[in-house]
Amino acid sequence: MKIFFILFSFFLASCAAFYPSQKTAAPPSPVSNTEVQSPKTIKTYKKESAPERVANSAAYYHYLLGYLRELDNDLPGAYHEYKSALILDPDSPVLLYEIANIAVRLSDLHSAEEFIQSLLKIEPDHWEGLVLLGDIYVNQNKLDQAISAFEKAVVLKPDSQETYFEIASLYIRGKKIPEAEKTISRLIAFNPKSPIGYYYMGRIYLEEKKSKEALNQFRESLKQVPFYEPAWMGIGMIYETDGDPKKALQHYRKFLDLAGPHHREARYRIIQILIQEKSFSEAKKELEDLLNLDPNDIEANFRLAVLLSEQKEYQRSIHLMNVVIERRGNDPRLLDFLGTLYEANHDNPKAIESYKKVIEGDKTFTDAYLHLAALYLKMKKNDEALKVLKEARTAHPQKEDLYLSAEGWVYLQVERFDDSVNAFHQAIKINPKNPDYHYNLGQVFDKMNKFEEMEKEMQTAIELEPSHANALNYLGYTYAEKNVKLNEARELISLALKIRPNDGFIIDSLAWVYYRQGEFNKAIEELTRAIKFVPDDPTIHEHLGEVYLKKVQKQQAKEEFLRSIEINPSNQKLIDRFKEYGLGDPQSEERIQKALKKMEPQQVPSTDKTNQADSHNSKI
Repeated sequence: MKIFFILFSFFLASCAAFYPSQKTAAPPSPVSNTEVQSPKTIKTYKKESAPERVANSAAYYHYLLGYLRELDNDLPGAYHEYKSALILDPDSPVLLYEIANIAVRLSDLHSAEEFIQSLLKIEPDHWEGLVLLGDIYVNQNKLDQAISAFEKAVVLKPDSQETYFEIASLYIRGKKIPEAEKTISRLIAFNPKSPIGYYYMGRIYLEEKKSKEALNQFRESLKQVPFYEPAWMGIGMIYETDGDPKKALQHYRKFLDLAGPHHREARYRIIQILIQEKSFSEAKKELEDLLNLDPNDIEANFRLAVLLSEQKEYQRSIHLMNVVIERRGNDPRLLDFLGTLYEANHDNPKAIESYKKVIEGDKTFTDAYLHLAALYLKMKKNDEALKVLKEARTAHPQKEDLYLSAEGWVYLQVERFDDSVNAFHQAIKINPKNPDYHYNLGQVFDKMNKFEEMEKEMQTAIELEPSHANALNYLGYTYAEKNVKLNEARELISLALKIRPNDGFIIDSLAWVYYRQGEFNKAIEELTRAIKFVPDDPTIHEHLGEVYLKKVQKQQAKEEFLRSIEINPSNQKLIDRFKEYGLGDPQSEERIQKALKKMEPQQVPSTDKTNQADSHNSKI
């Protein structure tokens, strides 16, 4: 199971971002059925004090009504009253600014811009109006006009640090780094004692990957304010990105000594580094310490649950995830993850319950359908798996091709090959450029012994995605198995290895090519290397046994064959060959019988060798 930190963005602790906005955003409207929230990038400037007077008394009456409706979160009503006031007093800067704010919150940026432009004709030095205009332009992706508006605002209020940051951010978006640097230099010149300007300059240098210059700026920031947290975090991030995790850990721990153990950002950076360095026990201790300080820390509960799942401590991981869900609510991503935990803990009924709960709450959540179908397939409830996928197609027709592909895979697993081909063909008809659909269809043709059709689909997948390691490996390995086009097989598999150099299955494929070409020593070398990455794969051990047998190293061959049988006692064909090779003896027979007794009841001895090309792709 992979670490899920990257999948759940609301739990990730990031390094301090650019200087935060101090503008007050308008609250959402929970009352009106016609609620329209403003775009996230727009910031509004509603005064929290009592409304200013408007010159015209009748206009002032409508202004007060609009203000009250705004307080009641009735934005359309407020807009109507402000507009009525503006008809009576069209030159009021107060009314023009307030109605522009409401237009922004109603996502009517065109009208908002018109109102602000009218305001600025009357009062060109209206600072709030200039800044709001800049924000409107940003949301319309009119970056140059936004910069112009913010520059005018800076002239009016040169001490407004945030406006400099707005300008610099826009220059960075436009890849105009030197202009961004000049902007922040102006801020630093205006206020050389502020830590924020130096910090922001450090962030700009980080954008340019100038670690040394960024480090100097962060240190300058700390000279102004020794406990300025963003600069501390920035320095730690430099050590991390420069590949010095030990120094980063020391730095974050030093900050914790100064800031106290409750500082979450530094603690989470420490935890992240420990996980990356595979120091799982230390990371676990850090998370346990956080929970001792605050048992209600949802993020710590979540991260510890994920870490425990990696260490296969599923029961406690499940308990922690239930705590997180209870406090956070039935987020579909969390429930889906909980389902995978139950599944890993062999509690299929609860896994099914979790996946179904996700689907009930969000019928468009793709993963839950796929996980539930895969679980039913694993439980040999094939009709249930297909039923789930058909329901998914109805509920989420935008992804019909994905679910058709999943149906094709289910049919493949139960050897309904014609149905599988039909499903994949339908998926390809909807989305012919998806290389995975051609790759999967190629696998079906391979199982049907339709070599030419398989070859064509694999080649199509590679044409669509030249870095498709699975297709490269599958086709190369199949050539090696059939003892054809060995030079081409070697080339295909070598390309796959460039993409995934530590993939034991692909290394095994290359070794099998060497075996076919009579380069037995190279084959042994590669197979030995493959086993380091995949120690418990029966096919790799079987291959190594075959190579040793070719070199007449019977004792080594016997050991590898026995190891393969112990891992997969259902391979009756290998057991029969083992005896035919004359490798049997009482001790070997005892090991084989012991393995057979441990075989799970549902396992049926197979006569087919596992195709190494798809041994790690057998999932929906």
